[in-house]
Amino acid sequence: MKLHQCDQALGTVRSNPQHQSAGCCQRRRVIPAFLTAAAFLAMTPSSFANYACSGLVSYLGIDQGGDVVVAIANSTPVHKICNVITQGSYGMAAPSCKIAYAAFLTARVAGKTMVIYYNENGLTCGTLPNWGQVPAVYFVQGPD
Repeated sequence: MKLHQCDQALGTVRSNPQHQSAGCCQRRRVIPAFLTAAAFLAMTPSSFANYACSGLVSYLGIDQGGDVVVAIANSTPVHKICNVITQGSYGMAAPSCKIAYAAFLTARVAGKTMVIYYNENGLTCGTLPNWGQVPAVYFVQGPD
């Protein structure tokens, strides 16, 4: 039996004629290339740009302008994440902000944790501005 060059390189003998075709060889080259590309895309800088802060809600309030003010215990200072009246410069729209406030309130009353996800803004959980606006919030998870 004459081996196809792919089978010769692998040192295998196949009884199925389909494996003797050039298509088999193509698939063997495509799959590793696809996996390499997928791994590269998973490691691009944008996947490392965002960050999350999680823990119990240690402070929750709404100021006179509608800004939701929150702090996560042992993680963030008190900071403004969205506005329940208007989106303004925040990343989260007002209707979503109302839902986020309800989730934070539920977590605070129940003693459950919340996770706040931020777009890259040059800050970390510990360096968020105390009582400052943080327009980079894009997702809230919880209560967990």
